[in-house]
Amino acid sequence: MTLSKADKAFLFIVIAIAFLLWLGIIMVLLGIQIALPVAPAPAQAAGGGGAQLTPTVEITLYAGKTPDGQLGFGFSPDEITSPGPVINVKSGDVVKITLINIDTIPHAFAVVPTVKPVGPEVLFNSQITTPTKPLAPGKSESVIFVAESPGEYFYQCPVANHAPQGMWGKFVVSG
Repeated sequence: MTLSKADKAFLFIVIAIAFLLWLGIIMVLLGIQIALPVAPAPAQAAGGGGAQLTPTVEITLYAGKTPDGQLGFGFSPDEITSPGPVINVKSGDVVKITLINIDTIPHAFAVVPTVKPVGPEVLFNSQITTPTKPLAPGKSESVIFVAESPGEYFYQCPVANHAPQGMWGKFVVSG
C-alpha cells in the first residue's frame, strides 16, 4: 500500500501530536516543569488598572542607623532619624519611592495604616521588597504607586521588629 504525499503529511502530524501529548503526560507524572522567561511588567496603577504610571513625586529614602545606633530612615545618608522624616504628598499623586539600604542588615518599606512590629497591612500597593525577602545592605529598589486617599498614614520597615526600633515615619496624603 502506498500513501500519497498528503496522507504522509497527515500521518506525520498525527504522530507528532501523539508524541507531544505522550511527552507531556510523562513530564506531568515525573513533575517536570518548564519555566518560560517573562519580561518584567512596567509599573502600573495599584489594583492592576493596566495604565503605566509616570511619577509626579519622587522621594529617595535611606534606611540605616542614627548616630546613636537606632534604626531609622532619612532623606540623606547623613540625616537618618528615628522616627523617620514626614513624607507629604497630595491625593492622586503618583509617588515613586526609592529605598537605599545603607545599613549592615536588610530592610524593606511599606505605607501602612498603623505601625506594627510584625505583619502590617500594606496600603496603596506601596511595598518595596518583603519582610521575608528584604533589601540587602548596599542595595536599592523603587516602587511606584498612587496615593489614593487623603489621610495620615505611616511608613515603616516591615521586617519583623524593625518598626519598634525606630524604623517608621509619618506619610501624609493631603486632600
